[in-house]
Amino acid sequence: MRKIKILLLAVTVLFAGESFAQKKEKQKKPNLTKAETIVTKGTQSELSAEELTTALEIVDLAATHEKTMTKSRTWYLRGMVYKFIYNSSNEFENISKGDAIKNAGEAFNKSSELGGDSDTYGGNSFIEVGNLWGTLLNEGVGHYNDGNMEEAVKVFEYTSLVKPEDTTGYLYAGSAASDIKDYEAAQRNYRKLVDLKPTEDYYKALISVEKDGLKDTDAALKTIEEAKGVLGDNNTEIGKIEIDILIGNNKVQEAIEKINTAIEAEPENSILVLKKGLLYDRLSAAEKKKDEPDQDLIVKYGDEAQQAYKKVTELDPENVTAFFNYSISYNEKAVRLSNELNAMGIRDYNKNKAKYEADAMKYLEQALPLMEEAYRIAPEDADVLFALEQYYTRMKKNDKLKEITQKLESLGLVEED
Repeated sequence: MRKIKILLLAVTVLFAGESFAQKKEKQKKPNLTKAETIVTKGTQSELSAEELTTALEIVDLAATHEKTMTKSRTWYLRGMVYKFIYNSSNEFENISKGDAIKNAGEAFNKSSELGGDSDTYGGNSFIEVGNLWGTLLNEGVGHYNDGNMEEAVKVFEYTSLVKPEDTTGYLYAGSAASDIKDYEAAQRNYRKLVDLKPTEDYYKALISVEKDGLKDTDAALKTIEEAKGVLGDNNTEIGKIEIDILIGNNKVQEAIEKINTAIEAEPENSILVLKKGLLYDRLSAAEKKKDEPDQDLIVKYGDEAQQAYKKVTELDPENVTAFFNYSISYNEKAVRLSNELNAMGIRDYNKNKAKYEADAMKYLEQALPLMEEAYRIAPEDADVLFALEQYYTRMKKNDKLKEITQKLESLGLVEED
């Protein structure tokens, strides 16, 4: 019996030893009063590196200490210390200017949140956020005006660390970054901008950087889809950008589908209608290049283009491109008849020659006044002048031909005889 009691006593002592070994050392409470004394001094004169290091150790400890981590005072003092570090002429190991501003902004915002307007430290923190943000913004503008664009981008981004929900810093940083062709920084800031405030203008800025700056059309198209989801599928400005990208990527059929939707929303938009005509011309040209082109498709594409150009001349009577292309569409019909005639055997050729040539001339008679209208709008346009020269030659309008030839010579576009 006695042996059992000894064993039980030994086990009890063992557990007691384990309990004692696991007991945590009491965490030292940070001396916030000392930190506040240093901060108060810092509002009147620049602090030494030693003073700032001491204050930093205190406020960093206070931010994790269970007795002080929920106090507005802790976070206000921490914000002040990091603000002083940012403004200090001394350098601190492992603390960049960006880190200092980020920590200062986070600390002031947390103090304001914890204390509220009625609390001294919370209220002071709210004021510090505004002052720090304004100072940084002015500093960034100063760099921008001095042409120090890289520094301007950096400081503008600092403002967003202080006020993460404010759009100004992102907008200014994105703009400055675009100016120096730092498109990754521009994309980063415009992305944050649309996440905060998804407006049409901000989306257009982001898409422009991705499309024209980064040359990343996949990213631009992805952003366009996002923008349409946020702003609505019928947003015409975003839709126009999408059409341009599709055209640039030679996705003509997709572009036509998009452009038809855009025209439904803006039926009087002559630019959209003109693009539609140009797209159908592109489809027609691509079909003609095939080994076995589909002539019915070529005719269909040509008719669609012609109708588009006709509409543009009605919407915009001064659009030289529309009149020129509208005229050429009739000339294409005349050329097609000539090609069909020339492809016939000798018997069919002689039998159909008069009719085909008469029909071709009718197309030229429709084409000519349209080209003459283009000439009225752009009397020195070389393409217009050469087209008229060909028309007048084929239609045997010698007086008009002489006038155009003299015009070409006066402009130095052809050599005089």
